Order: sequence, then structure tokens, then C-alpha cells
Amino acid sequence: ELKLAADFYRARIKEINSEISKLDKKNSTLQQSLTNVNQQLYELNAKNEQTVWHLISSYGIVLLFVLGAWVIWRSYGVRHTLRYAMVVVLTWLLNTAAKYFINRPRPFEAGHAQATAELLVQTPSFPSGHAAAAFAIAFFVYLHNRRAGVLLMILAALVAEARVQVGVHYVSDVVAGAILGIVVSLLAHQLTRKL
Repeated sequence: ELKLAADFYRARIKEINSEISKLDKKNSTLQQSLTNVNQQLYELNAKNEQTVWHLISSYGIVLLFVLGAWVIWRSYGVRHTLRYAMVVVLTWLLNTAAKYFINRPRPFEAGHAQATAELLVQTPSFPSGHAAAAFAIAFFVYLHNRRAGVLLMILAALVAEARVQVGVHYVSDVVAGAILGIVVSLLAHQLTRKL
């Protein structure tokens, strides 16, 4: 009887081990499937995040310009709106001159980053024209309407960050562009305040 019981338990242990082995295989397959799903979700998230940065990089400046013009025109009329446009044009001219004077290659040209956005016009990197224009717009509005200006400054910061994220500027490019835009806005405001 003892031998029968031992044989019975050995057979039962063998069956249990077989079931455990099957469960381990299923668990391994499930873990591999979950790993694949996680990888696909990560890639999708990275692609969507990159798409958001591309949108901000490409269209954020247009949105800023339109919103800024609307705030200034609505609150101060045509005269201030023309000053606003003058600040943007002056910032662009000074920024372009600085770009060609310094002539710094873009991060992807120097092999420091991979550009994930295409440039419409090939220009040097330093300072960032998008950041300069964005902060000129936002700061000009801030000088006339603090609440709207703060919101536009946040959008300007997103535009600057987007230019770095898509690989077309270094951080120093956007910082220098932001400073240039703010200085031009401030000087234009001081010079035209009494007009």
C-alpha cells in the first residue's frame, strides 16, 4: 500500500510539474506579448509627441503672430498694430543679420542631433529666428496687456522648445533669439511710447 501511495504521489507530482511547465510557457508568451504591446505603445507615444513638437515648431509662430495682432488691434487699434508689425519685421531683420554674421551650423549639420523637421529656408542656426519672433511678439503684447502677454510668453517658450526638440536649434540658439526678441520689443516700446 505504501508503494501504491508513493507511485500515486509521484505520478501526481509529475502531472503538476507538467502543468507548471505549460503555465510557464504561457506566462512567457504572455510576457513577450505584453513587452511587444509596451514597445508599440512607446513608439506610438514617441511618434505622437514628435508630431506635437512638429506642429508647434511649424505653426506656433503663425498662431502667436495672429493672436498678438488681434490683442493689440482690439485693444489699441491700427496704429499700435502697425508698431507691432514693425517690431516683428525689425526683429527678423536683426536676427537674419546676426545669423549670417555668426554663421553657426545647425545641430543636425554638425552631427549633434537628428533633424526631424524640414527647413523651408536653409539659414545658419544662431540665433533662432522663431524664438526671436515669438518672444518679440509675446513681449510686445505683454507690455500692452499683461494677462494676454503671459499666455503668449508661454506659447513663445513652447515654440522655442519645439525648435530644439525637432533638432534644428541648440538651446543657446533659442535663448539668444528670445533675448533678442525681448530687447527689440522693449526698445521699440520705449522709443515709440510718446508717439
